[in-house]
This record gives sequence, structure tokens and C-alpha cells, in this order.
Amino acid sequence: MRIITWAGVKKLIQMSGVCSAVLLVSLSAFSQANSGRILGSITDQTGGAIAGAAVSVRDVERGTTRTLTTDEAGAYNAPNLVPGSYTVKVEFQGFRTVERQNIVLEVGKEVRVDLSLQPGDQAQTITVTEAVPLVETTNATLGGTLSNAAIEDMPLNGRNFMNLLQLRPGVTIYPGGGAWTQSTNGMRPEHNVYILDGITAMEPFSAQSTVNGVGLSGDVATLLPIDAIQEFQTQQNPKAEYGFKPGSITNIGLKSGTNSLHGTANAFGRTDVLDAKNPFLPDGQKQSVNLKQFGASLGGPIRKDKMFFYAGYEGQRYEIGNPAAGISYPTLASFSTPDIAHSLVDACKALPPASLSPTSLAIAGLNASCVPTGPTIFQNTDNTNLFVNLVTQLQVDNGLAKIDYHINEKNILHGMYYAGQNTGFPVNSTSITQPYWRPTQRTRSQIIGTTWNYVPNSSIVNEARFGFSRYTQAFAPGDCPGSGAGQPDALFAQVNQGTINCGFMNITLTGFQGAIGCCGSFPKFQGPDMSAEFIDNVSWLHGNHSFKFGGEYMKTIYNGGTFSNGRGRVTFGTIAGSSNTTLENFLIGALGSPLRVLVGSPRRHVTQNIWSGFFQDDWRIKPRLVLNLGLRYEYVTPIKEENNQLANFDPTQGIVQVGKQISEPYHADPNNFAPRIGFAWDIQGNGKTVLRGGGGVIYVLEGFNIFLSQQNGTNTTTGMNTNPSGFQLCTGKAAVGPCVAGPGDIQAGALQLSPGQVNWNQSAGANGGAIFPSGSDTSTLKCATDRLCGIQAVNP
Repeated sequence: MRIITWAGVKKLIQMSGVCSAVLLVSLSAFSQANSGRILGSITDQTGGAIAGAAVSVRDVERGTTRTLTTDEAGAYNAPNLVPGSYTVKVEFQGFRTVERQNIVLEVGKEVRVDLSLQPGDQAQTITVTEAVPLVETTNATLGGTLSNAAIEDMPLNGRNFMNLLQLRPGVTIYPGGGAWTQSTNGMRPEHNVYILDGITAMEPFSAQSTVNGVGLSGDVATLLPIDAIQEFQTQQNPKAEYGFKPGSITNIGLKSGTNSLHGTANAFGRTDVLDAKNPFLPDGQKQSVNLKQFGASLGGPIRKDKMFFYAGYEGQRYEIGNPAAGISYPTLASFSTPDIAHSLVDACKALPPASLSPTSLAIAGLNASCVPTGPTIFQNTDNTNLFVNLVTQLQVDNGLAKIDYHINEKNILHGMYYAGQNTGFPVNSTSITQPYWRPTQRTRSQIIGTTWNYVPNSSIVNEARFGFSRYTQAFAPGDCPGSGAGQPDALFAQVNQGTINCGFMNITLTGFQGAIGCCGSFPKFQGPDMSAEFIDNVSWLHGNHSFKFGGEYMKTIYNGGTFSNGRGRVTFGTIAGSSNTTLENFLIGALGSPLRVLVGSPRRHVTQNIWSGFFQDDWRIKPRLVLNLGLRYEYVTPIKEENNQLANFDPTQGIVQVGKQISEPYHADPNNFAPRIGFAWDIQGNGKTVLRGGGGVIYVLEGFNIFLSQQNGTNTTTGMNTNPSGFQLCTGKAAVGPCVAGPGDIQAGALQLSPGQVNWNQSAGANGGAIFPSGSDTSTLKCATDRLCGIQAVNP
């Protein structure tokens, strides 16, 4: 294994010829194709090429025109066109003028328009209105475009365009839908790519889309206004300008303003007024439903034929009941026949008063005489089968704005800004028993992008593109101060308040389904995750060759961490050798399993740099045969943590930490050359029957989640950011457990305390908590010695 320097990588790139004469400074490692291309050749009646013919490609809706001149092969090329309706007009001295109308150019598509000129007076015009054949005749890319009419007219529950992706070849949404259920040709969901108006719309941690991305519940966290979508296209087996993901590449093209003022408005709603009763719910119970979705869009000219604007908004308000009938739960009622298995009061009375835990009594709201007197976390019900119907409440607001400026025939500017926000209280589990144990959800997504198209002559078009995205998502317990979920009573003020791990701890009572405490894997903080990208591509028409080459640079940033077991997790149940019930053991404070507590902070600040370059040649060997040849090169640096809080495993040294035993967690691969090849053969020459084929190599850029912590509520933390590297999991005077492997200082780890090592009955306030000592004084805590370390290793 060897470490490659940037100088070495630069040399490799130069030798490959991938990025010659290009700005190799870009940031959309997933490239761009929100525009389209019209190309073709001009011949005389005998089939001979006509060089020097004047070709005008006119955007009908915006009144803009690109004027070209055919080369010695009679070819013309008009890339980077805004999707829409076009007319191609050809003029040449001694020949009649020919005009081809009704050319529909879709997002990411290439339309070939070949025209034959007839001798005659140039003032005479032959108008062709026949639509261009829909069969792809220029490349071997698999996929398709969903037209604007289809997007606007098809019924779409929730107005989420991603639910339409499965109408494209190879894309599947697994039965049931929801987050992470979309796959392309059987690959992982994070292997798909989303590009919004040419700008990468992917957050770097989990590789999900930053528009219509994943939320904790409901359909999506943020939503792209569907009225603002011109078209979207999926591609598989793409050309060399695409890379880093082997799944479907979804190009989402936004609408642009035109010379006419156009707008839309919509409002949708649903309530439970006319809904039938669910036969599985108790009498008189019903699932509450209150859905509202509304939006508007407007586009038009700022300056006719020159500058245009477009803006759109879409909002949602959700209130959805989550009925759960028959949840087994302890009750504070006292039964005529004592029920110490289900009644806290009866179980309390069956125990010697001296054995009762003050902490357990305070949680249950019982006094020393086993009488309910104070606030409690339990529902005060006389039925051990509890009916819970908590409501998910979400508010979603999304908006975008776009400007198109045709400065002149040689310079065109585009600018776009999108923002989406989601806040509320989702019910992510039917076992939640209190409204303040619903987690809080906060998501905010922003994308800004600019594009400059420069057309110096008929043969060359240069496209420079810059994009920046910022994504933040946080899930936290609802019983934290200021959450807005309803401030809990005074009991909760004694537990973990004023810290990032605020909220009541998780308590499991074996034999009961109802949850006590919120979400063991929260709080989770993701963001701000940021991506900044710069791209420069050159399209060059040279005879029968249509070249395209360019370079990209992207910098990605992740900030966040998951505080699994951050507030503590403890289980009460039956204990071997004891006849006590679960509730009796809870009331005397006898832990049934070790208490789990997260020590240290799993928050990390991670960056990564990505370079790529490509060369593509669409070579028209024969009038009916096109060969697509491409080569791509990618170089991705290892992830880097701001404070070197990453560690790997070395068989000869054990756990090694960046900045101590190693300089980087793994080595970069300098050999990522990705060839592409394809062909398209128009069998009859009429564009109706085409044989296509191709193949290529695509390297996978995994999200940061492959290397960073993906924690759940019961297991120890995992990830290169939580590998124990000599950090004493118990700070202060505590004894060091087995998870020690040389010098290091990674500040995160799962601490497991045995029943004898935690004072459940510690008086409230002594160390800031009524359940377990706070991090300010851990002298009484000791590390467990009966477990192995959980680590994650990456092949260096």
C-alpha cells in the first residue's frame, strides 16, 4: 500500500488526457444535465454535406435564438439548451430555406434533426411540422423522461415526484413505500443520484436527496413543488460525464419563465369526517386525519426575449392519529383482588415499606404509603390494556426561485435557489404513551446554483456551473425544555436537563409494551452538512465527432452525531432466584440488566475532497451508426476529522488512531479510471427502429455513514469515529475496562454498568440526576469487564 500525493494524482490525470484544456475545478461530482441538446447534419438532395449553412435554433416560448454555421461535414451542434419547444431553420444560398417545427426538447435529452435542402429560391421556405421520432438514436443510455404533461396530469398522492420514478425503466419502489425503499436494478437506495437543475442535490452523510428527502415519519421531510418541475429524466449506463454512483441518475429540470405570464394555484385537503370506523379499534375510537396541502407558482418575463423569472411554493400541514389499542401497561389503580403483576399500587403494598426505592416511587407518583399523590409518568388508568392515540403533527414549507438571463447570443446565465423546512412531532412508534415523548423533528434544506453558458462560435460551447447545498436534520426527545411538546412536570427537571442528553431516560418493564421515555437512539444531530461544487465542461463539434470534456471538484462536509443511550437505558424484569414480579423489582430498584449510558460525545466534523475529469466522443461513423466512447477519472481523498477523532484497526497494532499511530484512516485509490462505450444503430435510417448497446465501469462513492456512527438503541456505538482507542470509558476515578488499545483520546463510547455499580436510589439533585450520577462526578461508576469492544474496521 502506498500514499499518493496530489502531485502524483495530477500527473496521472494529465497522462490520461481526461481533462486537458479544462478547468479541473468543479464541485458536482455527479455532473449536470438539466439542459438538452439539438444536433444534426445538413445535406443537399444527393446526400452531400453542405458546409457554411446558417442554422437557427429558436426557443419558441422565450423568443431566444442560437445561430450556428455548419462545419465541413455539414454538422451543427446546439448543446446546453433550456428544455422546451424549438424550431430549427436552415438557410443557404441557392437552396430553399427549410424550417423544422414542433421539436420538443426534454431534460437531459439529445434530439437529432437532420435536414435536406432542395435547390431553389432562398426566399421560398419549406416548413416541416412532423414531430421528431421519440426513439433515441444518438446513444446507449437506458432510461427515459417523464414529460411535464404527465407530471401535472397524473394523480399523485402527496404530490411527491419521487413516487413517479418507478414509471421509468429499472427503477422500483418496494411494496409499502416509505424511506429507503427505492432501488435501481436491485442496487442500494443510496446508489441513486439526484440532480436539481444541474446542481447535485445529495447530502454527504447518508447519500439521500436533499429535496424530497427522508423524514422520521410521513412521506418526505422536504418537498420540491411539483408545479415547478419541467420534466425529470432517469439514466442508467450513462456517458463518461457521470460517475460516483451506479444506480439511477435522476435529472430534475425546473421550469423557466417565458415571454408570457403563467401561474398555478392548488389546494388539497382530507379529514376523517366521512371515514369509516376501523373495526380493530375500541368502540368510540377513530383515527384522526387532518391533511392540508397547498401551493402556487408564477413565471414570466422581466425583459422580453432577454430575462425571465419563475417562483414556486408548496406547503403541507399534517395531523395524523396513531391509534394503538390494547397496549399492556402498568396501572395506578388498585384492584379488589390485588394484582401485583399489573398494578403499581398493589405491587407496592405487597412489599416491605423499607425496601421501596424513593426514585421508583417518585417516577410512579406514589408516596411511601403506596398512595398516588404526585405527578407520574404512567397513565392513571384502571385498565391494564391501554388505548393510546397520539397525533403526528408536521409542518412543511418549501419554496424556490429561478432567473434566466440571455445576455446575448454568446452568453446565457441561470440562477436558482431552493429552500425546504420541516418541523413537528412525529409519532415514530405506537408504543409511545405520553405526548411529550414524541420526538421532535427539524429539517432544513437549501440549494443554490448558477450556470454560465458561453458560445464563442458554432463549434464550441463552454458551460461553467457552481452549486452549494446545506442540509440540517435533528431528532430530539420531546421532553426537553423548550421543545414545544408540552413541558413535563417538575420530576423531569431533575433528570439530565441543561445537557445535550436532556429528557427522561429509557426504562423497559419486561412484559409490558408501553414505552417509558423517548427514543433510545436520540438525540441525533446531522448538519449542517454542506457540499460546494464547481464544474466546467466544453462541448466541441469537429466533423463527425461531437466531443465533450470537463472537470469537477467537490468539497463535502458532515457535522453531527447520534447520542445512542445518551439519557441512559435500563430494564426491570424478573430476576433468576427471585419470585418478585417486574413491577416489584422496579419499585425496589432491582435492575434486571446493566444500565447503559453513553460517555463522551459522538459528534464529528468530517470533510472530504473529490476531483474528477472526463472525455467523451460521440463519433458518427456512418449516417446511421453512432459510437459513444468515453473515459472518466476520479480521485477521492480519505475522510478527515477536524480533531482526528477517527480510528481504524491494524492486525499488528490493534486499534490505531489518526494523528497518533496513523496519518489517515485509509489510503486513497489513485487508479479509478472508468471507461465507457456504447453504440446506437438506426437500422432503417428513419429513427423508428434503433439497436443500442453499451457498458462501462462506475466506482462507488459511499456516504460518510459507511465510516461514521450508525447507532441504535441497544448496541454499542459503531463506526470509525467511536472505535475505542485508549480513551478511559469511565472518566475520573473509575476503573478502566477492557476496551483499551494503546494511546488515544476518542471521546465516545458505550458504558455498560452492572446492577451493583449504579445507585438507582441516589437522592435527586446530588449530581444533577435522580436516576444516575451525571458526567460531572463519575467516581462511583465502573466499566463493565464482561463484554468485548465493538469496533469498525476499513481495509486501508
